[in-house]
Amino acid sequence: MTIEVNLNGAHPVSVRIESRIFDPAAERRIESLLKSVWSHIHPNDQIAIARHWNNSQTSMPKVAAADPWWDDFWTDGMCEDEGRLIWLNWTTNRLMPDDVVEATLAHEMAHTWQWAIGKDRFALTNDDLAGTIIAIKYFKRASVVGRVELHADETILRWGYDPLHSVLWKERHLKPSAKDKKWTLRKKPLQVERSRKRASKKQTDAYYLKD
Repeated sequence: MTIEVNLNGAHPVSVRIESRIFDPAAERRIESLLKSVWSHIHPNDQIAIARHWNNSQTSMPKVAAADPWWDDFWTDGMCEDEGRLIWLNWTTNRLMPDDVVEATLAHEMAHTWQWAIGKDRFALTNDDLAGTIIAIKYFKRASVVGRVELHADETILRWGYDPLHSVLWKERHLKPSAKDKKWTLRKKPLQVERSRKRASKKQTDAYYLKD
């Protein structure tokens, strides 16, 4: 199923929302979350993203819910086609509350914004990082991919989102099964402070400092 959504703001733009799974409510849920994310994005950033999307020579930008076909089932979202296509791993995201999915979607939108301003993967340098999440002394340890992820998280922090929110929620509420490549809900959430330390370390080691 596919629906078309108009995002209003500093620069209106249309986005296609698509579900690759049998979940009739997925499109409308994503529509609501996308509109909320868009309302949080700074007007100048909205303009940059909308112009980038509107200049597409291929097709309308799209946000799609799908069962993950990529190898890493831990990944909740993915941004492709130079920021014009955002995938949401619905096997995992369907288990999460709206505010958690919204933070994940905001992160992927931040990758779109990177493309929109010409700061794609190999254009980013340590000078582009603000130091709002990790101290400057650790920047030299960040890999190319890690620098992109860190810059995206600094961006959503500026938009009003907690970059650790989805990782922390998963750490507390979900139990991974590498064998089945899926998450299941825990019967009882883990302790907040203990989970926060583990989530923060996982975020740093697995995303910011990864190769």
